[in-house]
Amino acid sequence: MASLQVSNTVAVLFHKDKCPTTVAEAAEVFATIGDVARLDMSLGTTVGLLFVTFYDVRVAQRVVQHTKPFAWPAQAGMDDFRAVSWSSSQFANLPRQERGFERFGEIARIFSCGGDIIIEFYDMRAALHCCISIPGSQPKKCGPMSHKTGDTVGSAKDTDMTGWGGSARKAPPWLPHRFSCGRCGALRV
Repeated sequence: MASLQVSNTVAVLFHKDKCPTTVAEAAEVFATIGDVARLDMSLGTTVGLLFVTFYDVRVAQRVVQHTKPFAWPAQAGMDDFRAVSWSSSQFANLPRQERGFERFGEIARIFSCGGDIIIEFYDMRAALHCCISIPGSQPKKCGPMSHKTGDTVGSAKDTDMTGWGGSARKAPPWLPHRFSCGRCGALRV
């Protein structure tokens, strides 16, 4: 699936008269699409804009893809992460029984960045469960399409969600928020 952004959060613009007015109404609308992690309705009554965070990034990508120009990627929440990292030495010392990462959920990509090994999941719940369960793991906000430099562990072409073949590309001009990774210069959301 091609994507221009890796955030699990999507901004959705409704006509002011059609915008859900309660959390229950909004949850009902979005729950038919995928599991909802968070709803922000603070701009709903004034401009008809809702922010919805889905647990699975692929659901957020489908919403954007199928409802443009009325939905677009939004900045991820401060505590949102789908990737987990370890220093190379910590990763090498993990007991073999701790390395079955797919038990937490589907893996989007495994790569290295600045000496860290990073495993990125499609679902935020999988990353959280992995982070809690495996010693030495740290949350990481760097996404699969955002990684610009560094050694890739495994085949980026096989697991790259972007359709870009793992190559670096400038963020689209409409992208609302852009950040740069201090270590490798990757685009972070």
